[in-house]
This record gives sequence, structure tokens and C-alpha cells, in this order.
Amino acid sequence: MNLFDKHGGYRKLDSFTLATVIQLGTWRFCDPCGRQFDQMTQAARSGRANIMEGSERAATSKEFGKKADSARD
Repeated sequence: MNLFDKHGGYRKLDSFTLATVIQLGTWRFCDPCGRQFDQMTQAARSGRANIMEGSERAATSKEFGKKADSARD
């Protein structure tokens, strides 16, 4: 099983699930008026986005490594 593929492998990660729960909980916890709401929801959204981006970069890095290795041969 390859967790870091281009087809959403990050969705199987516990950290992604937890980040999603935190994002939803933040929306419910915070008062929707004010700067604190903006900061907390942005931080929660950012954590989730970082997991997605890292997963995509890991897949790209593996593909690049395979191509670089075959080019050296």
C-alpha cells in the first residue's frame, strides 16, 4: 500500500483525519465574529492543507528519484 500517491493517499493518514476534526471543531468552538475566529480557522485550514501538500511533494519526490536513477544507468 502506497500512502503517498497522487490520488489522495493522504486521506488515509490519521494526521489528516485529526486535522479535519480540529478544523471542524474550531468552526464550532469559536465565535464567528472577530479576529480570533479568523486566526484560528486559518490555522486549522493551514494544517490540513500542509498535510495535502506534503503528500503531493512526497509522491513527486519519489517519481523524480526513480527518473534520476534510471537516467544515471
